[in-house]
Amino acid sequence: MVNVYRFAAVRPAPGEAQSIAAVPYDVVTADEARAIIAENPDSFLTVSRSDAELPEVPPYDDRVYERARDNFHAFLASGRLKKDDLPAMYVYRIRQDNDTFLGLFCCLDTEDYRTNRIRRHELTRYDKEEDRTRHIDAVQAHDGPVVLLYQDPGTLFSFIESLIAYRKNPDAEVHTPQGGIHQIFAVTDPAALDTIERRFRDVASLYIADGHHRAKAAVN
Repeated sequence: MVNVYRFAAVRPAPGEAQSIAAVPYDVVTADEARAIIAENPDSFLTVSRSDAELPEVPPYDDRVYERARDNFHAFLASGRLKKDDLPAMYVYRIRQDNDTFLGLFCCLDTEDYRTNRIRRHELTRYDKEEDRTRHIDAVQAHDGPVVLLYQDPGTLFSFIESLIAYRKNPDAEVHTPQGGIHQIFAVTDPAALDTIERRFRDVASLYIADGHHRAKAAVN
């Protein structure tokens, strides 16, 4: 049995997602992140890779984490990022090269990690783990999603898929240079959220596919 929870996300205001969306922090070097930010100063890499804005500062210096915090709060102060009023979950759909991938943004229980119901297949490096721990602590937000897989006990996936089957307009949409379309659909109906939380209790384990350091940092 695993536990999933609804949460009030901080996400781009309407019309802002395309400019704010960024690649994951760990797939680009500082130089690559700096080039992306130079081309698009609104990129969320200003938060997730704030070291790119401080090339003369050591990457684990306190000033790097302070810069991430300040940039994140500047997004909030400008209204370009907003926190949802009520807890929700968020269906995430990617369409790329005639393939469709569907996921669910939710919160998990750190106790499930400690008791190995959230299973790992990689060891974490202390320096990378500590970096993300300090980042989360400074920003006071978990801005690096962890990708997990689960074995469907029956109709869980089809239920999640049904929640957006007739929704023509996503809450946010981003087009990538490679032709991919990333969409977010907020699920706010309490009955649907109750159903998701209840059905996940029939899932024995979750498996980290990507994000071992982000997961451990969250537990820290």
